Amino acid sequence: MLFVPIVVCALFGTFAEGLADTRTATFAVMRNDDRIGTNTIDVENNGLQTSVQTVTHVEVKVLFLTVYRFDQTETERWTNGHPRFTR
Repeated sequence: MLFVPIVVCALFGTFAEGLADTRTATFAVMRNDDRIGTNTIDVENNGLQTSVQTVTHVEVKVLFLTVYRFDQTETERWTNGHPRFTR
């Protein structure tokens, strides 16, 4: 019975090696000890190609009224360790 999970894990491990490696980090945006937003960074490596996407969301409320909102998404693409520029 132990043989089946080992075979499945071995097959999946071989298949997963061909997939892109993605890492995600999420940070809290703080102001005066209050969390007012998030900043998420996704890094995807696929061979010589690397893509970095940063998503920031900030919202400040005073008495249930939103007084400030900021949303931004940026994507960088790298090839072989060098940034790819788009014209």
